[in-house]
Amino acid sequence: MNPDDIQKEYNSPIKPQNPPVKFRDGRLSIQASSFNYCHPKHDHGPYTCFEVAYLLNDSVFANIPELQDTGDDVYGYVDIKQVISLLYNEGYSSKEILKILPR
Repeated sequence: MNPDDIQKEYNSPIKPQNPPVKFRDGRLSIQASSFNYCHPKHDHGPYTCFEVAYLLNDSVFANIPELQDTGDDVYGYVDIKQVISLLYNEGYSSKEILKILPR
C-alpha cells in the first residue's frame, strides 16, 4: 500500500452537490455521486438512478406521491425516467431537464 496514493485519494475533491430546482411548493433535490443512493454509485455519469428529495422551505421534507413511499425523507435509486417525468409534468422543457440532471 502506497501512502502517497492514499493521500491523493483522501485529498481528491468531493463532487459538488447538484443545485435543487423549483418543484411544486418547494425544491427538488436530485443527486448522484459516490455518496448518494444512485446508480452507478460513483462520481461520473451517466446515471440510470438518482437520489431524490422534496423539500418545503428548504428544511421540511415532503412526500412525492408519484414515487413509492419508503418511509425515509430521501428517495433512493429513483429511475431516470421517473425523475424526467416529474420534471416534465412540472413544466420543464427537455433542454431544461438535461441541464438539471446530474452528470
